[in-house]
Amino acid sequence: MAFVADQQGYPGPLHVLELKDRLRLSRDQEAKAQALLAAMFAESRPKSARLLNAEARLRQLFAGSRPDEAAVRTAVSEVETARADVRLVHLLFHVKMARRAHG
Repeated sequence: MAFVADQQGYPGPLHVLELKDRLRLSRDQEAKAQALLAAMFAESRPKSARLLNAEARLRQLFAGSRPDEAAVRTAVSEVETARADVRLVHLLFHVKMARRAHG
């Protein structure tokens, strides 16, 4: 979800914690990264559930009778809106992690 941030040197809290020994994080830095990770999961959990539900509705649309164009457009729009919301959470937490590291 946040590959673009990772590629440009903006690791998220999970990546920072995975590399905590190599980064030589202090206990305070590790605690702050843990707090950001928990906040990211708390914020993304309901949005991820919405994405999974939207994907399920899209699958059901095609598993049932023949879907019409309007129904497909609506279902895809719901999936992509939910996906964008999840991605945005992840990207913003990469930015927050960078601010914590430099601020």
